[in-house]
Amino acid sequence: MAPLWRRCAPRSGRLSFPPGAAEVALLTLLALALRLLRLTEHSLWFDEAMSVHWARQDVGRILQVGLGLVEDKHPPGYYLLLHFWMRAFGDGDVALRALGALLGALAVPPLVRLGEVLWDRRTGLLAGLYAACSPILIWYSQEVRMFGLAATLATGGVLCLVEGLRRGGWRWWCAYGALLLLGCYSYLFTAFLLPPLGLLVLGVFLARWSRGRRKVWREGAGQGVLAHVAVAVGVLPLAWRALQVGGAEASPGRPFLDFAAAAFRLGAAWAVWRAPWSRETLWGVVGAFGVLVLLGMVAPPPRRGAPGGRSVLATAILGPLLLGNLFLAVDGTVFAEPRYFLLVVPFLWLAAAAGVGFLWRRARALGALLALAWAVLLLAALPAQWLPENRREDWRAAAAYLEAHVGPEDVVLVHPGFLRPALEHYYAGPAPVVAPFGSPLEGPEEVEGPLASLPPSQVVWLVQSHLEGPDPDHWVEGWLAARFPLVTEQYPAGIALKGYAARYRLAALPEDATPADHAWGNLWLAGYRVDVARLAPTDDRYHPPSAWLHLTTYWARTGAVGEGLRSEARLVDALGQVWGLSLVRERDAWGLLPPAQWAPGEVVRLDQDVNLNPATPSGRYRVAVRVLDAEGRPLSTAGETDLAVLTDVEILP
Repeated sequence: MAPLWRRCAPRSGRLSFPPGAAEVALLTLLALALRLLRLTEHSLWFDEAMSVHWARQDVGRILQVGLGLVEDKHPPGYYLLLHFWMRAFGDGDVALRALGALLGALAVPPLVRLGEVLWDRRTGLLAGLYAACSPILIWYSQEVRMFGLAATLATGGVLCLVEGLRRGGWRWWCAYGALLLLGCYSYLFTAFLLPPLGLLVLGVFLARWSRGRRKVWREGAGQGVLAHVAVAVGVLPLAWRALQVGGAEASPGRPFLDFAAAAFRLGAAWAVWRAPWSRETLWGVVGAFGVLVLLGMVAPPPRRGAPGGRSVLATAILGPLLLGNLFLAVDGTVFAEPRYFLLVVPFLWLAAAAGVGFLWRRARALGALLALAWAVLLLAALPAQWLPENRREDWRAAAAYLEAHVGPEDVVLVHPGFLRPALEHYYAGPAPVVAPFGSPLEGPEEVEGPLASLPPSQVVWLVQSHLEGPDPDHWVEGWLAARFPLVTEQYPAGIALKGYAARYRLAALPEDATPADHAWGNLWLAGYRVDVARLAPTDDRYHPPSAWLHLTTYWARTGAVGEGLRSEARLVDALGQVWGLSLVRERDAWGLLPPAQWAPGEVVRLDQDVNLNPATPSGRYRVAVRVLDAEGRPLSTAGETDLAVLTDVEILP
């Protein structure tokens, strides 16, 4: 076949392209469009932030970390690619995610070609369509990680292998070696493809040798054997290092049994990812998907040759999964996440397309209907990608809340310390960020020194996630809660953000507070501060479904007061109906230091979150407070009412 440049050469003054190029281009553009759709809907989560962190380092440091596999468990290939991409396009979320979208879309052309070579044009186009619309491939194409790249490189590598065996020529085997080496040096599990692909090439080589083709060493199969030896030599040092590091840290699992237990979860994820359908529906979808994949792997293709489509699919799908099962004897987390074997998903869709194509050849109407139904099913599952419940870790929301509420005299404490890059990717507030705990805590005594030596601050903002290993008993949070009243608690996806008022006993009313003059006997409300003047009644990021209005009040006592007093904040309408009520927290300022224990003349800060009714109509509302005694009965103010109105806020539609 003539080179591509010659096939595209102008004829009669017009530019021509290979047959079917328009369809492949359209499928690739569709894949890219779906991967760019709502590209920044989700915040970068911790793993993505670490990708950015390592990519910001110089090349030497990236190589040191990536080849050492201690500070980070992934090789340097993807980080190097991201490093140069960021130098060209910046480190904004759009730029970062656009790289993955582009790399993910590039899996479509080789997959179409693979289907065309091993089956027919229809199978190739269907495989490209399914891969373009695959929810899990779209999800990981929008993630700043190496999994989408690994799937694209694996698809391109298998195509080069097939073309090398069919046509021969070192260009195919050099391309194959380059793609597989880059895949292994970007994502270690790509190496699970090498042994089965090597056995496939060796089998073709021996078959041709047995038929008396003595020049087989100079043909595609012989070149493939030599190419595999070269790739193995290139990957061996990395694989050995991975076994040294991973084997020392991993806990063994149960070969084959652990995979069987996870088979339905993995199948559902690879088919429709996070579609919010009933378990019965998912069982039906996974069953149909499995039947099509098996049919594509066993049904005879319309054309014959070496290697055949069935042997290629068995090698590319069953080979890595079999080796993964064997590796469970070393590491029990091999199948913990569907993304770990994302590189087999394009081949699963190729097998499903081959199954649909087989039915199409025998019952045209049924095959066409089935082909269309699967495309519609994938598109129907796609919107679930962006549902709030599918957010992983919303560091963007955490940083936005901090920027809106911290002051220059506050401090932001990130715990554990390795989360700092995730927060600092978004955070640009005035308060400094500290991360004193970089390793797992062995006991509560380890937190005393670092926390006691924090910079003097008004509020300590504690940002926590991933505590399972570093601090499962919450010793850092416990130390702060025992000493300082809680300001607020916010829960963006995957993160706990809590503020602690380190200075809540004051000598005077702060300058940024609005003065007030309300008294309940000897208890005096001196001032207040409301964080926003306009807000919606609902929230889907920090504590869905209700929004919270944060109120800070400042109190003093002019004489003796009773025990067990409690302040209650309300949001009321013009008729006095209550549309929001403050949350009851035992460790607020009045719980930690009851009013009866206040020193004469000191001003005590109290923070409250008013939980709004999500159905609150739009309009103007009043923020009011009252004081309750130990039995929960309201006390009266000097104006013979129990409520003191502070200010108005506007509730938005």
